[in-house]
Amino acid sequence: MTGAESPLAAQVTVGIALLAGMAYFFSPCVWPLYPAYLAWLGGTGPAPAGLDVPGAPPPADEPGPRGPRPGAGRGPRAGGGHRRWAWSRRLAGAAGFVVGLGLVFMALGASLSALGALLVAYRTTLERVAGVLIATFGLQMLGILRWRWLQREWRVGWAAPRGAGGFLPGVLMGAAFGMGWTPCVGPVLGSILLLASSTATVWQGVLLLAAFTVGFAVPFLSLAVLLDRLEPGWLRRGGAALPWIERASGAALVVLGVLVFTGQLARLSSWLWYTVAPWGG
Repeated sequence: MTGAESPLAAQVTVGIALLAGMAYFFSPCVWPLYPAYLAWLGGTGPAPAGLDVPGAPPPADEPGPRGPRPGAGRGPRAGGGHRRWAWSRRLAGAAGFVVGLGLVFMALGASLSALGALLVAYRTTLERVAGVLIATFGLQMLGILRWRWLQREWRVGWAAPRGAGGFLPGVLMGAAFGMGWTPCVGPVLGSILLLASSTATVWQGVLLLAAFTVGFAVPFLSLAVLLDRLEPGWLRRGGAALPWIERASGAALVVLGVLVFTGQLARLSSWLWYTVAPWGG
């Protein structure tokens, strides 16, 4: 994608980033973690694996080693009041998580876009390299390639504050989550970052990662709102379709990589602009 992009051409890449963010949410690596993450963000559950919460007591509404804590179920937060408090705190924590995640993603997008702008003379070469890497990520997700360096998991460790939950701890948790790498979501994020590196301006790169964040945020916040209303077993039933989503995402990355490598993504965007725009009025 070189030069100035038409409005619809920019919308095409933004749409790709939005769908990629949704694929990031529905990935087998992180799907099983959502209940624990949302419980911690709401202050009603222990820290998820990988978070260090020194001295954190068992939550009031869950049994400890010897049953419920003394005083659990009494006071102003008991019953419906406690559930409303936990719901609002969970939603605030989930919102903070999205903000922290988005800040990290957009900072990465801005950095790569700025680097691409400095190397504008080599933009064609960079696009071809990006296309090869994106297609490689797709083949990795399809299981055709098994490169060990892409199958390793890396996370940022941090000490979660006591009295977990709420907006600010959610921001920290989201930022730590965004700086990690897991085999089934890293290729999706990496592909969008490579796409951002070939944009014409830094702001276009930031816009791509903002759209990616929105694609993740919509289902994540919806889950935070509806978690208490879901039927038992929703995690297992929903997880049955995730391998297919991962394969579809891998195939889409292969196609995207070919389009970027051959320069056809820009031509496709231009074709859509001249074909669809007249129908818009």
